[in-house]
Amino acid sequence: MQSSGPQRAIGSPVHAVLLTTTFAGVTLPLFQRLRSFRQPVVIHRAQGVHGPLEVCWERGRKVLNSATANQSFGALHRVMQHVLPQAMNGIPALRSVLLMGMGGGSVIRILRRELKLDPMITVIEIDPVVIDLAARHFGMAPDPHLRIINADATLHLHVLRERFDLVVVDLFDDSDPATGTTTSGFIHTLCDRVAEGGRVCFNTLAHDEHTNACSDRVERHLQRTFPRVMELRSEGLNRVFVAS
Repeated sequence: MQSSGPQRAIGSPVHAVLLTTTFAGVTLPLFQRLRSFRQPVVIHRAQGVHGPLEVCWERGRKVLNSATANQSFGALHRVMQHVLPQAMNGIPALRSVLLMGMGGGSVIRILRRELKLDPMITVIEIDPVVIDLAARHFGMAPDPHLRIINADATLHLHVLRERFDLVVVDLFDDSDPATGTTTSGFIHTLCDRVAEGGRVCFNTLAHDEHTNACSDRVERHLQRTFPRVMELRSEGLNRVFVAS
């Protein structure tokens, strides 16, 4: 992966020395990380299905952002760090996960590195640009326990026949809910993909009157479909529903 942006030189231009560090196995300019504690440092821009995307250094961490929201490793990462352990509480053994919406791979990183779990993870991500950025910048390439499907999750859900111990729904058009995700039909199809004793973890973002109403609609449909629904709030705007 190539990194752009300023480089810190010591001495004359002829004898410049580039300060570097290693992050996720990739050598990157240390100055970019240090400067990101003062202001974000953009290292890659791309045009995704739903609009512009940026890979940035923010406060020493590499993150993936859309035009108006964090997609991975920033605020969203903190949300998932908060809710995933609670969502998995009561699952005897996490063997399989369906992740609808990948971003840069925050959920995968939390499950594998932070919680030390190794389930079979199936990802459905509509945007090939996001899949490419996740692989190039965050090390999220397919492996024997990670299957990545480039498809519309709301449609491909009907194709799947497996049942999963944990289903994580993180589907947005930038910061608004993805089309079709707030309907009763979508929720019922989700229910069909949950294994016995499994959970659904459904992330919503309530940043205005419209999106708060969408979150309410998701909650009502979940309550009509699942015996138990718990709401977890995080980062001020995220309303995450855990259904079982």
